[in-house]
Amino acid sequence: MAQETENSLQELKNDPVLKHFLKICEYPHPSHHEQALSDYLLGWGKAQGLECMRGRELEVYLRRPASPGYEKQPPILLQAHMDMVCEKAPGVQQDFDRDPVPVMREGDLLTTGGKTTLGADNGLGVALAMAALTEDVPHPELEVLFTTAEEDDFAGAKAAQGNWFHARRMINLDNSVENEIIVGSSGGSGMEFTLPALQTEVPGGWGGVKIELQGLAGGHSGEDIHKGRGCANVLLARFLAGALELGLRLADVRGGTFRVALTRSSRALAALPAEKLPALQAMTAQFEKELRAEYQSTAPHLTLTAVQSDCPPKAATQADTERFVRAMLLLPSGIKEMNGAYHEVVEASCNLGEVYQKESGFTIIAEVRAAHDSTLEWQLTQCRMAAAVLGAEVRLFGDYPGWAPNPDSAMLHLAKQKMKDEFGTAPTVRAVHAGLESGAMMRAIPGLDAISMGAAHWGLHSPGETASIPSVGRTWRVLQAILAAKE
Repeated sequence: MAQETENSLQELKNDPVLKHFLKICEYPHPSHHEQALSDYLLGWGKAQGLECMRGRELEVYLRRPASPGYEKQPPILLQAHMDMVCEKAPGVQQDFDRDPVPVMREGDLLTTGGKTTLGADNGLGVALAMAALTEDVPHPELEVLFTTAEEDDFAGAKAAQGNWFHARRMINLDNSVENEIIVGSSGGSGMEFTLPALQTEVPGGWGGVKIELQGLAGGHSGEDIHKGRGCANVLLARFLAGALELGLRLADVRGGTFRVALTRSSRALAALPAEKLPALQAMTAQFEKELRAEYQSTAPHLTLTAVQSDCPPKAATQADTERFVRAMLLLPSGIKEMNGAYHEVVEASCNLGEVYQKESGFTIIAEVRAAHDSTLEWQLTQCRMAAAVLGAEVRLFGDYPGWAPNPDSAMLHLAKQKMKDEFGTAPTVRAVHAGLESGAMMRAIPGLDAISMGAAHWGLHSPGETASIPSVGRTWRVLQAILAAKE
């Protein structure tokens, strides 16, 4: 089977786009660990004879002169990000800082067999831009920017120097739906909520219990937050709220690995009076039944378990345990409001994507998103107020700007026509709740006319991430047509 997979992948190494994607998969590239991939892209650009530069955040700029006859056409900038979200299925051994992505082919699909994220977000965008830089395609002056840390704090896009660029037209290649044009996106910020809670000794006669919630679908905290997939951290807190009456004390809480990913599982180690364990297990069975009814469509294999374990020697007090549960239920979570102009788009949301406990207290890390600065600030104010009530601290980090739609965009009108020519139907035009780098690029390049497009891939930020091979070909043809168009 391994040999068959290698042979089927070998066939793609002659594809103008996917040969680059497969090469990208050989280089580990988590957010803030893109050095190896950045080195490769810079070296690759120099080997192609392109003008190359690299910035302080390892972002890579490449330039290809205009084709003959296109010298007077306005330049176009293609932009994509190098980094990927690194999620793996339970039991999978993968060191994302060292190991290549275990990409495999399943018919017309690229996957990892459910092992890890694939990195099609945004490796396919990088690969499309690399093809444009090297294939025999008519084009104006072509600029490409490969950014870093898009999945965290937009460090690469925010570091881009405006004086690098000639283009005032841009195609962001970070969309995951074919025959669709994105014209706007949310801004956002990371939020760290720290709740002090020193652990003290557990009384004699108490027992330990491991509580674990598993089986949620996960996904992208911007693209998927409205799909009813749930957040394991919040659902575990809901259960703990009911269990507080049993005198529960938390010794360890762990849930989620990255704030921009919907949490698929969450667990806790707790201490409680030994005679209360049967009551807790009965509550567990009942709450599992309720959750399965709530999430029967998106998490049919959801499980909630409470298994007796060795009693931890220390745990947070009952009062501090209750303060943590209150924080989880008082902080904004999920959809805050829908957008009034684009009714299918979320206006504001908060994903409590990471939770952990140390001996000094509890930490909650969230991704807060909104289309408007005012609704972003509204949610952050809620976080600050919850902190003031509960004696916690709030730290903001990794903020990024939103991107306001421009209905008069010339790039939008051009892309709409070329997509209609390729697909036979007019493309969908929409704004998204996810954060895209176009807003940051507009800060660097005043007057920038931008759109976002891309090939079909789904299951973003989860081990189920999958890409369509035929869609890559169709999207490549659309991109060629846009580049070849003359004003």
